[in-house]
Amino acid sequence: MADDILRKLKAIPLHRVNSSAIEAMGFDEKQRMLVVVFQGGGTKYGYPHLSDEEIKGLLAVMVNHESLGHYVATVVKPNHDHERVQMAG
Repeated sequence: MADDILRKLKAIPLHRVNSSAIEAMGFDEKQRMLVVVFQGGGTKYGYPHLSDEEIKGLLAVMVNHESLGHYVATVVKPNHDHERVQMAG
């Protein structure tokens, strides 16, 4: 999906993360969508249809205090189209 598509989602809790590239993240289980707010941007981007392997990798990165920005940039972004998303109140 192109960046100009705005998908409206039910409220997904976003959690601040310790990252120089990413301000906050959340996950919608139904759509298997990672929602990312990059530092300084404020716009929410959704990366839908993450595989089990990608989700496990993301969790491993978080548990091991590795670079979330690097994981999103090298694993998630190249394999998933992104969408701008808007959360319902």
